[in-house]
Amino acid sequence: ASRALAMATDVVEVLEDAIAMDEIQSAAQAFMTSKLSLFEGIEMDTALESQEQQLEWHAAYREYVSLMEERVLAACAEAPNVTKEEILAQLTSLVETGDEGAEDRKHARFLLSMFEYSSFLSMMKELRRQSQSSGAKADAAAGTAVRGYGS
Repeated sequence: ASRALAMATDVVEVLEDAIAMDEIQSAAQAFMTSKLSLFEGIEMDTALESQEQQLEWHAAYREYVSLMEERVLAACAEAPNVTKEEILAQLTSLVETGDEGAEDRKHARFLLSMFEYSSFLSMMKELRRQSQSSGAKADAAAGTAVRGYGS
């Protein structure tokens, strides 16, 4: 069990490193910027759960997840002795373990949460807010929204 936990911990570190890569952050930034116009109707002062969800938002989310899974898993698979299948199996195992490795399990759940619809909407809402309030270029705001998500 401790060997499996150690492997899962290593996979979490590999995943974390992959998500933080400039290439992946740039891809996320470019994607979010390209989809920003779809989110013009998002209400800044209303909770996301209270807003009517647009079909275009969910379609953009599915594209985002597909893009990020492809990029992140490909980057993870570049690590020595790591395959995409192993990464998914280890993360699933880690999330399902008991008390052992609770901190790693919590960390893995956090990393995986960036692939959740509500997190995606929050990032897009923050990007809209930044692009409206600062008048700055949307791509600069996207970089802040994506990078700021994990901090």
